[in-house]
Amino acid sequence: MDVSGDVIDEFDEEEIAEIREELGESEFNAVLVEYPGMACIRDLLIEVIPGVRGVLDTNHGELLSYDTVLERFHRDPSWDWRTSNDGATSGG
Repeated sequence: MDVSGDVIDEFDEEEIAEIREELGESEFNAVLVEYPGMACIRDLLIEVIPGVRGVLDTNHGELLSYDTVLERFHRDPSWDWRTSNDGATSGG
């Protein structure tokens, strides 16, 4: 896990603007989490992000609001953003 904020340097200006638009904030913090598999990260996110406002970068071309991520996990528990791109957007 990296909470240094250095991960923000990897985003381009368009992605930063999209994140700010979703969060409604000019400043935000980024956390990089490496995980061994989807079951691990799914369990972590289901426990940690309810009620928290944020954006998940799937690292596969999508920025998804936490609400969208949780809804998708509940609708499709086997969802794996690494292998599916269903056109979801940050707004859901």
